[in-house]
Amino acid sequence: MNNNTIIIPAKIIRGAMLCQADSRDVREYLNGIALNGDTGEVIGTDGHILYVNTVSELEGVFKGIRILQIPQKIPASIRKIALDYQANKIYLLKEIIDDKGNMATEPTGVVLDCRVLDDDYPDYHQVVPSADKQLFANPFTLNPKLVARATKAIEVDAREGQSWFVYENYVVLSDGFGAKVIVMKMEWEDDE
Repeated sequence: MNNNTIIIPAKIIRGAMLCQADSRDVREYLNGIALNGDTGEVIGTDGHILYVNTVSELEGVFKGIRILQIPQKIPASIRKIALDYQANKIYLLKEIIDDKGNMATEPTGVVLDCRVLDDDYPDYHQVVPSADKQLFANPFTLNPKLVARATKAIEVDAREGQSWFVYENYVVLSDGFGAKVIVMKMEWEDDE
């Protein structure tokens, strides 16, 4: 690892990967997660579900959006990763207790070489509601598979607060801390 490396909670990468399109999707730019160097956001979408989370350490380290195709899932046992944003590598880290009794991390020896996808990423800001937008409720149906993925993506703990709200034709799930948000496109029921 070097000066071009930042430490990121692994659950953020796992959440974005859970929402990205699978490799069968012809829209290759959705087959990876996006890193926005301008805003520090980590994004994953398949066009039906959108994951957005902010990593302050990522903000300003490069310009624009970089789409990374990560070759394998990051195991749930991994709590942190080191992202080398120049070499496009992910180092899996394990947590240890150092000699002074403090939590620390060290490399597991597993390095994921990520492929950079040379394409434009969709303008995801068009579907993420801003704080000044008025939210409303309306009858709707949700795809249960998307709800399950959304809940898993932000690793919602049943003991912690979570909130759902509706904005235009999207449902947003938040973990209650404002950092993690899932947006799901939904189908409106017909008014009868």
